[in-house]
Amino acid sequence: MTRLLSNRGDGLLEDRRETGAERVTVNFKNALAIMAANLEELVLVRAAVLAETVTRMAQRALAVRSRLRPGRLYPRRSMKPINKWIRRRRATA
Repeated sequence: MTRLLSNRGDGLLEDRRETGAERVTVNFKNALAIMAANLEELVLVRAAVLAETVTRMAQRALAVRSRLRPGRLYPRRSMKPINKWIRRRRATA
């Protein structure tokens, strides 16, 4: 459901974008946090309140955006330091 919310928000942001403006997307981690905060309300409420809750969630998800960086020449990789106490290679038998 979070993916549907963020994809719908990406479409709305693309429609609102002016020509020449930087492309942005909905921040997925923020959309997950919004979904988790409203999960109980989504499950336990009536249909009329459900539509209001989903609308409020979509507005909050659209408020936080991430910059889209096309044309990256290098793959993304973690810069986390390697722990020397954890064996990363498989043991040979």
